Amino acid sequence: MDGGLKAIGLTNQRETTLVWNKSTGCPLYDAIVRMAARTSSICRKLGQELPGGRTHFVDACGLPISTYFNAVKLLWWKENVDAVEEALQKGDALFGTIDTWLLWNLTGGIDGGGLHVTNVSNASRKMLMNLKTLDWDQPTLDTVGIPAKSLPKIIINSEVIGEIAKGWQIPGVTISRCLGLMSWN
Repeated sequence: MDGGLKAIGLTNQRETTLVWNKSTGCPLYDAIVRMAARTSSICRKLGQELPGGRTHFVDACGLPISTYFNAVKLLWWKENVDAVEEALQKGDALFGTIDTWLLWNLTGGIDGGGLHVTNVSNASRKMLMNLKTLDWDQPTLDTVGIPAKSLPKIIINSEVIGEIAKGWQIPGVTISRCLGLMSWN
């Protein structure tokens, strides 16, 4: 591969999220983009029921309850899409932002044990990551009823992720980085 492509990096919109079946690799429903407001009733309900209201998760996760973040999107799928709830119950659901789904597919997906990973920049926008430990916050997961096994492993932003699997046009090329797009608007 002298002089050829050595590595690639990915970037993505951090709040657009997806849930898919790990056995088929197919999404269980359409992705939900960052600005979708369909989760507003879930946010209202959580804000009314939890101590601290919409700031309940701020100490652990740094984020208020908002339609913007991924946890409430997964709750919406659980409540509105039977296939998602069934896959979560069976342990067949994988959840992540678009980077996670792309990395899982590029590193092998269903054919080669794709890597179910995300980095800190993406995980920090799920409203599920503990800012002190940089891991999934179990009390938050318990509160919202999201199984940790459906979530990607969190890796550091500078970590080399893996290689592109056979079956793609550039097998063996290193996936060197993946970062979430930071919006300044």
